[in-house]
Amino acid sequence: MSKIARFISSDAAGTIHEVEHGSVAFELMSKDGGFVRLYSDEEVAAFDAGEPIITDAPREIIEEPEPVDLSKMNKAQLVAEAESRGVAVVPDEMTKAQIIDAIEAGEPKE
Repeated sequence: MSKIARFISSDAAGTIHEVEHGSVAFELMSKDGGFVRLYSDEEVAAFDAGEPIITDAPREIIEEPEPVDLSKMNKAQLVAEAESRGVAVVPDEMTKAQIIDAIEAGEPKE
């Protein structure tokens, strides 16, 4: 799933551009002073209403992790994945299928 970023050109037209996050266009618009990034739908609405937009504050970009194909992992990788998700597993007592089931169920550690 790709994320879309919105930028306004600072020319008289003030055109809104939607580009894929991480694309060449995104990188160029992020560095070019001729574009202002819009971070929310509220900022787009404010722009459309002719209201001033303040977007100078740096913001953290939270990206969704790439989907993981658990079926292609070995047992050690599954255990590490479970640990990273806070899922309790007992490797010596569980099969790969049981570990995958636990990860998919999202059972937190006790």
